[in-house]
Amino acid sequence: MSYITPAGPRNGFGAAFAAGLLFALALFVFIRNIEAFEVPALVGMPGRVDVLTTELYKSIKEVPPRVGYASAFSVVMLIIVGALLFLYGKMSKQAERYASITGKGFRPRPFALGRGRWIAGLVILVNFAIVLALPISAILWTSLMPFVRPMRWMALGTTTIKHYEAVVSSPYYLGLALNTLMVSAGTATVVMLLALVAGWLAARRKPGAAIVDQLITMPLVFPGLVLGIALLEIGLRFPIPIYGTLWLIGLAFVIRYMPYGMRYAYSGVLQIHSELEQAASVSGANIRESLRLIVGPLLIPALTSGWLFIFLIAAKEMSLPLLLAGPSSQTISVAMFDLWANGQGGEVAALGLMWVTFMTIVATTFYRIARRLSLSSFGH
Repeated sequence: MSYITPAGPRNGFGAAFAAGLLFALALFVFIRNIEAFEVPALVGMPGRVDVLTTELYKSIKEVPPRVGYASAFSVVMLIIVGALLFLYGKMSKQAERYASITGKGFRPRPFALGRGRWIAGLVILVNFAIVLALPISAILWTSLMPFVRPMRWMALGTTTIKHYEAVVSSPYYLGLALNTLMVSAGTATVVMLLALVAGWLAARRKPGAAIVDQLITMPLVFPGLVLGIALLEIGLRFPIPIYGTLWLIGLAFVIRYMPYGMRYAYSGVLQIHSELEQAASVSGANIRESLRLIVGPLLIPALTSGWLFIFLIAAKEMSLPLLLAGPSSQTISVAMFDLWANGQGGEVAALGLMWVTFMTIVATTFYRIARRLSLSSFGH
């Protein structure tokens, strides 16, 4: 039997736990919406509906750019998001009052929903239609139309593949894809290597671990555009010419996604008992050998999951490359934004659909290869 119980009194447990959880989730979604840029930029800016992030972007892209105004606006936005994240952290800590209790032999067992199976099936069907089927159908329709138009049966006679031909035949898009793959893969690799060490320090409570954990978590406070403005000014004044290069974009990605890599590595280290490292130490292994021979191989599943997650979100990131990319360092997301701004909706849809398909194949292939490697490392 498995159940959840609070560490404190049981009175009002269900209602209080559900209300606190829902409020914390709602607050997190609210924070993410404040930081959002892609949807407000693509949908709101053409209709002159601006939010905090689009106002920041417009002030930087003006000629001459209003850097002082953007910096002041960034500080205001940073204070708002920081206060909300502090409140979210206070709410999330309430979850520590509950523990999951289960026997060693516990296995999840299916149970009959009865009449509720029709409701559950309807919920799954509606979610599938809203989250996946409708967006993909709209993108596919737009990519096959000579111009953007509503979905009508009578318009089927005007379908064309010219947008796909334009994407496939242009070497420009191939260069964008290579830039995106290089910066995304490089970012994911650097982040997970750093997170391996930082997560081990934090999980094992080594000296200075608390400071490392706080420093790595701090980028969560910075919205993407705010971080981009900071890196923009750093890149302009950096002694090494990295402004407008993939190196600056990669640096911004590493800072932005370190907290995510840290969570994966930290959780993975917690599942490895310290007795294994103590036994290695008794056998004469130093810390570096212990990490390489014991902790590293056992962390392959967690590191693989973190690498894949960061790779995928970096490949679709728009706000940072939009500010930091130069003529030769643009990514797929920047090209999509420019095409949409130029009214080339069909080409955007074709490029987006082909890119999503390609990334799905890459992610699936990488996951299967990494899973086989992780199984072989355990002697299977």
